[in-house]
Amino acid sequence: MIKKIKENKYKVISLVLIFISFRFCLMAIYNKEKPKQIEEQKVSDYIEITSIEDKEKSIEKNNDTQIKSEYFLILEIPKINLKKGVYNFDNENNSVEKGIQLIEKSDMPNVKNGNLILASHRGNSDVSYFNDLHKLNKDDMIYVYFNGYKYSYKIKNWYKEKKTGHLTIKRNENKNVIALITCVKNEDNQVIYIGELVDQERY
Repeated sequence: MIKKIKENKYKVISLVLIFISFRFCLMAIYNKEKPKQIEEQKVSDYIEITSIEDKEKSIEKNNDTQIKSEYFLILEIPKINLKKGVYNFDNENNSVEKGIQLIEKSDMPNVKNGNLILASHRGNSDVSYFNDLHKLNKDDMIYVYFNGYKYSYKIKNWYKEKKTGHLTIKRNENKNVIALITCVKNEDNQVIYIGELVDQERY
């Protein structure tokens, strides 16, 4: 009798432990997927809010209460499955410690022969958005959604520089370009990917 009680007790404890483990697994999945869903919604909201068509409809309706997006622009790199919002210069979230940083000396995509510079971490953290940049090849596409237009860039080249706090953007001064900056794994270097604008269209 005592033996059966002990066996039943162990079974109950085992079931409780299994339940707790299962719950922790579900919570881990939820905590990982929830930020992705929130980000996807924010990106979707940005594109909808900044759409030129929506702006025109808004003007027609004399709607002065249009909702503003917290993002300044959207960066998309299909090759590495990245589509992420970027904050404006003066936003406290505009930092590589929190996401993709818009570098202060950047020009916007609509500036003739301008240079849009973005930086992010590489690694395993939640903010390592440029971890897979090494997978990019020449002519791979980069897209930037900004102020009602989708700007299309093609990767032209990439190069390394030592981490000194300063870097040189090697680019064609007669082209509108984008520069993506991240660190190099197991090296005291950073890598800069250069893309040149090939198209722009309304979205």
